[in-house]
Amino acid sequence: MFMGAFLGSGLFGLLCDRWGRRRPLFLATSFIAVSMFASLAATSFWVFAVLRAVTGLGAAGQSHCNF
Repeated sequence: MFMGAFLGSGLFGLLCDRWGRRRPLFLATSFIAVSMFASLAATSFWVFAVLRAVTGLGAAGQSHCNF
């Protein structure tokens, strides 16, 4: 999750500067929702770890868009 947050902070910082706040906020929220529901059906540890990284990416995106 922390690796996704590390990558998401830079990515969503740029997106918020370029597109405003609304679109990146909805994108980050959809990343969180999709990855959390997909992690319910994870078949291995590594799939679960990747999905948690995507969750971290969205969580960092939400914090940057709201800040």
